[in-house]
Amino acid sequence: MAKAPQAATSSNNTITGNSVGIYVSNSTNHAITLNVVSGNSGQGILYVSSTAGGKAENNVITNSGYGVVYQSAGGDFGGGPSSSVGGNVISCNTNADFWTNQLGPTYAANNLWDHVPPTFSSTSASGGVDIFASQGSGVVVSTGAGLAPSPCP
Repeated sequence: MAKAPQAATSSNNTITGNSVGIYVSNSTNHAITLNVVSGNSGQGILYVSSTAGGKAENNVITNSGYGVVYQSAGGDFGGGPSSSVGGNVISCNTNADFWTNQLGPTYAANNLWDHVPPTFSSTSASGGVDIFASQGSGVVVSTGAGLAPSPCP
């Protein structure tokens, strides 16, 4: 019998110097709040499978290879069905600050970025673009965007 996904909480941590800062898989109704996720070589936060009902809010996600890689529907980074307030600083990552391949919509409202409005690409995730949504993927809702405290060009 397969084990049912469980809720997980990550709050008030500093996560740095790893390949992946926070790895979310098989977790329903999780909460990622008030973390500093920085200096990870791969992804700051990686969503891969079965992540329904979760939210991430009031985190600082900076200086990693990618800020957030979103490969599974269900994470709410602001303004989505899990009522996340957003408030994340998603900035200064080597590649895309927020990367998704979901048919979505994907919710990332009320966050702070390197640019206002956030820069968007569907063809290249490199060069510090704020939001990358692969060709054919859905809309990334980024309303209420603000400028990060120390934005990168």
